[in-house]
Order: sequence, then C-alpha cells, then structure tokens
Amino acid sequence: MKDTFEKFIIDNPNYIEILEDTYNKTFNRFVASINTTAKLILPSKVSDDAIELRPTQENAISRIINNKSTLLDHTAGLGKTFTDGCSCNGIKAYWCI
Repeated sequence: MKDTFEKFIIDNPNYIEILEDTYNKTFNRFVASINTTAKLILPSKVSDDAIELRPTQENAISRIINNKSTLLDHTAGLGKTFTDGCSCNGIKAYWCI
C-alpha cells in the first residue's frame, strides 16, 4: 500500500501541495521558538576557565529566560542542575526578580 501511495503522489504532483497542507494543518501545531545565545550574558557566572557551558546548556538557559515554561528532558549527567542554576541567575539579572 505504501508503494502504491508513493507512486500515486509521484505520478500526480498536483496532490503534493494538498497533502503537505493537510499534514501541516494536522500535525504542525507548535513552532519551536528560536533562541539565540549571541547576547546571553550571565553576570555572576564563574569564568569559562572554571566551568564552560555547552551549546545545549546555553540554548536551554536562553529558552528558560525567554519562555514562561520549559522542560529540560536530558539524560543524567548532561548538566541540567547547572543549567537551572544559571537560568535562575539569568532570570534574576534580566527580569530583576
């Protein structure tokens, strides 16, 4: 059945746009926010000589600061605790709470 469907789509290119629109309306309900770490400055973070943040940690910190809720779903040992600490520090610095 899969092969028949693929052949049908290839043979009928006018259905591609209809199929794409239907799929996107059905399944693409959320758009991930674009986080930039280019201007991310954490005032009381220790120097990079002591602890250097991984790019994933920097992205997570930026996302936590810029969004109301964020889930850090990583395996053990990838730095979630330190990321959370830096995020709290960043929220305090950026939002003055």
